Amino acid sequence: MTPAGKPLPENRETRWHVMPAPSALSTAVCEHIVEAARNAISRHGVFRIVLAGGTTPAAVYRQLADTASDWSCWQVYFG
Repeated sequence: MTPAGKPLPENRETRWHVMPAPSALSTAVCEHIVEAARNAISRHGVFRIVLAGGTTPAAVYRQLADTASDWSCWQVYFG
């Protein structure tokens, strides 16, 4: 089920991404977030993201903080 309570499409596939090291994972996630931000800002003028707590995403957040972006268009929420 989706967050809206709708069933997932039948053709939805699980995709696995194997990374050689934790740093490669952090970089890939950071790049994915930045690309999503660019797309959202170009389409809607705003990018909204909810950041998770804990230590697991810390490396991604450190990398993200050093990334060039139009931060004025970001709306950041904490989960």
